[in-house]
Amino acid sequence: MHKTSELHSEYSVKGLREIEEKLKFEAMLPEQKTKYQKYLDERLFTESMLETAWEEGEAKGIEKGIEKGIEIGHLNALVKSVLAAHKRGLVVAFIADLFETDESQVKQIIQDYGAKPDNSDVQNLEN
Repeated sequence: MHKTSELHSEYSVKGLREIEEKLKFEAMLPEQKTKYQKYLDERLFTESMLETAWEEGEAKGIEKGIEKGIEIGHLNALVKSVLAAHKRGLVVAFIADLFETDESQVKQIIQDYGAKPDNSDVQNLEN
């Protein structure tokens, strides 16, 4: 077992594979160790670069989506919620506070989608 630096496959103790890899590494000639360590370092660097690029790309995509107001489901939910609140007669300022947005966006949604409050009080748009 120790002479070949290999462990029997029927063994399944946690961490055994790492020990087997270490034994194989220690059995290598110094020149092989250097090349293998360089390979591992390059692989780790490549994986790190890919992960970073993926995360940055994902962040840029989310940022761009938010800038365009198309965050998945958010705009539709906001429009529906604003219209429902306005239909029930809530004032624009209250709706804006409720949905953590600005009054101009609330007014724009109401204007674009033509919601009319139940009490038909046009002054609700101004408040």
